[in-house]
Amino acid sequence: MPADLPRRLERLHGLGLPAGALPFLQVLQRKAIVIVDAVAPGEAAGARQAFARDVALLALAGARPVVVHGGPLPFPADARLPGCLATNDMRAMLAGINRELVQLIGRYGPRAMSLSGQEADKLAHAPPAGEEPDGLLGACLDRGMLPVLMPLATDTAGKCRLVSPLQLGSQLARRLPAEAMVVMGDPAAVSELARLTGADGREALERWLAHHPRAAAAGLARALLGALGRGVQTVLLIDAARPDALIAELLAEESTGAVFCRRSAAQLLAASAAYLLEGGTPRDRRKPAAHP
Repeated sequence: MPADLPRRLERLHGLGLPAGALPFLQVLQRKAIVIVDAVAPGEAAGARQAFARDVALLALAGARPVVVHGGPLPFPADARLPGCLATNDMRAMLAGINRELVQLIGRYGPRAMSLSGQEADKLAHAPPAGEEPDGLLGACLDRGMLPVLMPLATDTAGKCRLVSPLQLGSQLARRLPAEAMVVMGDPAAVSELARLTGADGREALERWLAHHPRAAAAGLARALLGALGRGVQTVLLIDAARPDALIAELLAEESTGAVFCRRSAAQLLAASAAYLLEGGTPRDRRKPAAHP
């Protein structure tokens, strides 16, 4: 644990840091967390500011958040890359949201930086000589930068296209690699899928999707399974409409959403045993909370 962490926490309680957050922050120190806003951002300035404050709080407390937003565009949750061509109006709108989030986060202290999906992809893929394998994006996180990504990328023909925020987020989470990917979803879809969480949540999600392929939450379920299939170890699904959901899920004992792990229950038990025997840090952030 960093020697100055308790002192830093005292200064952060005014930003909404929950009591008892220290054990969770110890696990998240210097760990990348990819946060994907899979729904349109709130219209009220207060909602956007609250989101920026929570992301800044994570950064100030020692985590390394990466934000991927979709803006108000109608992205199918399970859209494949690349998506439709991005018009000038679309690019301008997404760039405006990026600038606003960068400015709002910066008011609390962290140095946020605006990126497109293509720029982030290059940063994650092209480490210079002597850099760590996670590339320049990881180096930016090491230097205290907080990337805010808009879902745009260039196809092989050089044309700018919209991409799925969830797929972009899962690719970045795998490449960094991130401790977890947090998906801020529609309240109705989160409520439907949250009951599937648990040590066997991935298998439960697959079974649910097989029986409900056309349900309103089916697209989100496919996207979550796609992220786990691409190598993301832990996906946290939270209600985007709840103002404190991000901090409550990451820094509090009681889970407010759903936790889905790439590894099976048997693998998680083996990892827990190794943690107890060797004193290491388990790769999954914490035990999934039980839901009725």
